[in-house]
Amino acid sequence: MQDYSQLLIDKTDEITKQWLDSVIKDEEIQSSDHLSTEAIKDHVNDVMAALVTVLAEHQKSDVETITTASVHHGFLRAEQNFNPEEVVREYHLLRSIILKNLKEGMMQGTVEEAFRAISLINQMIDTAIAQCFKSYVETRLQELDTVILPLTVQVQEKKV
Repeated sequence: MQDYSQLLIDKTDEITKQWLDSVIKDEEIQSSDHLSTEAIKDHVNDVMAALVTVLAEHQKSDVETITTASVHHGFLRAEQNFNPEEVVREYHLLRSIILKNLKEGMMQGTVEEAFRAISLINQMIDTAIAQCFKSYVETRLQELDTVILPLTVQVQEKKV
């Protein structure tokens, strides 16, 4: 069975660079315009490291790192006033760039091996999106609560 984890390790720096450049240049992600490179990149290294473990044949998959990094990413993106479409767009770009960079190496293996790797990558990116949105929505709801509570008190005071 082909192990694509080393291929991903070898390509991680280039994937990260391409992803950063894509996010910065993407007209659909305007909320990143005022952020530093480090603020944009916040979780990508953790996601890439965890993906390596998922693709490795003889290593325990580190799904927890993707989950933790994505929860933190959702919180940060809510704090940075990203809209949901921008957050999804970031993950879309990451998935596309990973697959583009691994394509040639995957073609050296069997169709079954490549399909397995693509499925695992898709599963982990989808998990990342789900966890990211969970914390993103929770953060946005907390922001709403800070606005609604004082308004509710004011309305109740006026009724009295």
